[in-house]
Amino acid sequence: MQFTTLAYAKFFVLAFVVTWLCAHARRLRLLFLLGASYFFYAQSGARFLALIWACSSADFLLSHAIGRAHQPRRKQAWLVLTVVMNLGVLGYFKYASFGLENARTLLSALGVTLPSFALSITLPIGISFFTFESMSYVIDVYRGEIKPHRSYLEYLTFVAFFPHLVAGPIVRPRDLLPQLAEAPRWDDREASAALLSIAIGLLKKLAIADYLGLNLVDRVFDAEPAPDASSDASPAA
Repeated sequence: MQFTTLAYAKFFVLAFVVTWLCAHARRLRLLFLLGASYFFYAQSGARFLALIWACSSADFLLSHAIGRAHQPRRKQAWLVLTVVMNLGVLGYFKYASFGLENARTLLSALGVTLPSFALSITLPIGISFFTFESMSYVIDVYRGEIKPHRSYLEYLTFVAFFPHLVAGPIVRPRDLLPQLAEAPRWDDREASAALLSIAIGLLKKLAIADYLGLNLVDRVFDAEPAPDASSDASPAA
């Protein structure tokens, strides 16, 4: 579901209205936001819902393990586990096929012939954003900048929050988690600034970025390479 489509506009309006109707029912509001965010993410591949939930849950538990640890070495061990887990997941989906193919090429240069193969790995949309966002939360807990968050539901919503899930930016937990915990409050000035930012962003995307991409960038990459003049020259007598 692209941000510039009518389908997303309808989804956003529905999510906005229901969220405000549930403004003073905290648990119901969070459940709806989490369900809406997971529904939005499922449009790019429902099978990846288990991945974002598992990564979020693991980091939530690891942050509490760091918070309970009293020995620096134990805290460091939990932090290392967090980093290895998140970067491992990211590396597998983004670089596994690339790494295996390069390893095969290297071994072939050394005289070891292996059959050509390629892993069929689909890259989950937004994996870099929600991976680094969740990992940065655990790092902040380790540094003592924030305390382990008590609400599991709020944390799942923080990681999966749909407006920034697939295109960023990476949101710091201390900026968004307090907003999820409190009932939303309407402010005319902030609402006007938000609508203006959305309008400017849509204008830049549709009128500038998409136009340049279609009429300039795509044509450059799709163009046939110019023939090498030196290869057509006849050898000197």
